[in-house]
Amino acid sequence: MTISAAMSLDPILARMGHQAATLREAELMRQVLNEAHAGQEIDDLDETTWLGLVGRMEQLKLASDPGMK
Repeated sequence: MTISAAMSLDPILARMGHQAATLREAELMRQVLNEAHAGQEIDDLDETTWLGLVGRMEQLKLASDPGMK
């Protein structure tokens, strides 16, 4: 799936793990993905890149709601 601000959360949740990720985390991850890799395919991101983006999402999550750990 092509990364965009309007992309479905399903491929993000699939890669993050449906059991482990919340919808809020998936929404933040979509924002981070769009800012860094808009127009690219989500499946083309390697594991190192993905983990860096997850770290950025975690920073945004904590900044927006410090109690959300």
